[in-house]
Amino acid sequence: VTLGKITTLGNSTFEGCKLLKEISIPDSVTSMGESVFKSCSKLSTVTLSTQLQTIPKNTFELCTSLTSFEIKNNIKTIDDNAFTSSGLTSLTIPSTIETINSNVFSSCTNLLELNYPTKAIIVNPNIFTGCQQLTKLTIIGDENESSSVPDYEKDKQPWFAIRERISTIILNGKIETI
Repeated sequence: VTLGKITTLGNSTFEGCKLLKEISIPDSVTSMGESVFKSCSKLSTVTLSTQLQTIPKNTFELCTSLTSFEIKNNIKTIDDNAFTSSGLTSLTIPSTIETINSNVFSSCTNLLELNYPTKAIIVNPNIFTGCQQLTKLTIIGDENESSSVPDYEKDKQPWFAIRERISTIILNGKIETI
């Protein structure tokens, strides 16, 4: 699908488009509603507008063919259930992300590896619930200044629900405190 000079994608714009495989959202788009691509089971290639700052609720939920996705540096927030039950196998969250909301990656049964920045605020510790294959976390600190892994309460750490499966944790950057 090629879109013209639109500025907004409303709620559920493409929800349930079972044959949609590829889409490029032009930079004229500055906002998206919830569930825009929910249940687009063949969607495998997405390019988002560089003007968006949020991946809204349920955006890629049940997009089972979406195995990889690049989150651009303009994104600041990943909202509730944005990738729930998607086909993601790995994902890198850029250091520009400020907030990761509830259940963002829940039930991503193919997710093997996740890279995320120390400065991202993870609102809900259940973001990895149902990620049975997630075994590798890379926590990315700032390259230029000292940083630390946020001080979560023991049972509220984002990796707590999958602690028995994690086989590799890599700390990158200038992380001084865990």
